[in-house]
Amino acid sequence: MGPDVVASHVDLSGLPKFDARAANRYVVRWVTQAANDYRFELSINGKTIAKLAGENRVDGKDVSIGFEFRRGTHRVSQVAWRLNQGGKVVVSPESREAVDRIGMGFRELFLDDVMVARTAAVQRVLHQPTKYPRNPVIRHHQRPWQKFRAQLYGTVLYIPDEKLFKMWYLAGPRFPDEAAISLDGKPRIPNFQLLAYAESRDGLNWTLPDLGLVSFNGSRHNNLCRFSRENAEGVAVIYDRHDPDPKRRYKAIYWEHSVRSPDKIPVAVDINAMSVSFSADGKDWTNHPGNPVIPQPSDTGHQAVWDPFRKVYVAYGRFGAGGRRIARSESPDFINWSPSQMVFAADGIDKKSRGGHPQFYGMGTTIYEGTYIGLPWMFWENSSNRLDVQLASSRDGIHWRRAGGRKTLIPNGKKGTWDGGCIFTAAQPLQVKGDTIYIYYSGLSLDHEEDRPSRRERPEYGESSIGVATLRRDGFVSMRAGKTPGHVLTRVLKWPAGRRLHVNVDASKGQLRVAVLDGDGQPLAGFKHSRVVSGDHTDVAIRWPRSDGKGPSTRLVQLRFELTDADLYSYWLK
Repeated sequence: MGPDVVASHVDLSGLPKFDARAANRYVVRWVTQAANDYRFELSINGKTIAKLAGENRVDGKDVSIGFEFRRGTHRVSQVAWRLNQGGKVVVSPESREAVDRIGMGFRELFLDDVMVARTAAVQRVLHQPTKYPRNPVIRHHQRPWQKFRAQLYGTVLYIPDEKLFKMWYLAGPRFPDEAAISLDGKPRIPNFQLLAYAESRDGLNWTLPDLGLVSFNGSRHNNLCRFSRENAEGVAVIYDRHDPDPKRRYKAIYWEHSVRSPDKIPVAVDINAMSVSFSADGKDWTNHPGNPVIPQPSDTGHQAVWDPFRKVYVAYGRFGAGGRRIARSESPDFINWSPSQMVFAADGIDKKSRGGHPQFYGMGTTIYEGTYIGLPWMFWENSSNRLDVQLASSRDGIHWRRAGGRKTLIPNGKKGTWDGGCIFTAAQPLQVKGDTIYIYYSGLSLDHEEDRPSRRERPEYGESSIGVATLRRDGFVSMRAGKTPGHVLTRVLKWPAGRRLHVNVDASKGQLRVAVLDGDGQPLAGFKHSRVVSGDHTDVAIRWPRSDGKGPSTRLVQLRFELTDADLYSYWLK
């Protein structure tokens, strides 16, 4: 039925709980029953929406079925077709990108099934990171300018060139009902959000250097950055070593908002939107004169990354998302940003798991080995009212899926402990040094809805402090086999000449072997069984008896990982 025929149109505006901005699955299916019967059915997300009559528009022996959007901008991520219950699935952009990145040497993890063709006798296992026993590493009461709050609505980056971890965090000097503070000789509200800086060689022991940039209550002896004009929250910092302008080496995007004080303390500028700043050293910043750059506010911890594949900067926050959901915007230059798009939100499965009104309070986001990894902050509103952290992934930063069976990645501590109520991760929370992933986060002792005690009653109480948890390299999710041998078969991938296969595996109680198959699933001569791998290895090369580890001459292959009592975390061609 042609698009000019009104009877072929379906209005989705009144569809309950339908969100065109989210990822949806549309299926158009023939339901013909006889000759000259052209009826077809439309379903969305598994629910039948309409059956339409269709029409005879047949030329010769060809029959066509079409589907188009009449309004708005839409992105089709995958197309499949089936005939007579058979047919084949067309390669999705996700699979194509995954194959390209494996060929480039990136590690392939098991966060999704994009490169998994088949499994037997294995299960996916989520691995929680280990919280540092001496957490928190930065405490709210360490300095007078952060007695109210030391909160990682900020960023931690490991800079390999300097062998240094750098942290930017929010420092709140006083509770809102206390006396005003003085910044560079001017009065400010007591809970004005300052940007503080810290650094560490090992990621665990942090120093708060004396920067001498900002006068706080008459003294410049502090670790405060010269930064925004007004309150800055959710400061997402990027280190851009390739920018030709050294004054733009560090870039930051954040929610800048002025707060009117009942004491009539003047504001520097009336603003409630997203701003950006630039710096040569990450300490003394220059605000973009055209701020704001995104007109919407966003009360959360923001994220910013450089996508090296699409050659754009990408930011995440709540701007334009319509509540506690995740919106995305991109920019070629960190100044001109695209209209925001809601890309990720809690759903009915979350509600079913714990009840209440679950929401995404925010989401720490890192591009890790060519894949976007998200750590959504699950706010269990009207349930426990706590915030904990789960795991998600995306191949393009737009279409997201949950990983690890929606289990909790970073759980709350015991009630009353420093992170017993709420957890928020940093921007780019996954920082890799050697074979360890460092995951930085803020913790609150009370849940989101608990009454805050009076500072006079509990002087040790603060809004938040900062901690860290660690995980083995690639260690988010493994494919695990027990005593019964299991296997994982990959989809077809490209094996470039001169590369060797490496894996990250814990076979300390068992073993792993690998077979290489051709594109039709038949074992390649000389590559049917690799040498056995045992032990715990974050990086071990796979070898075959007569190949000395060199790859096959066939370039399009499948890999079959055969495991017994082992956890396979990742594989790559190096």
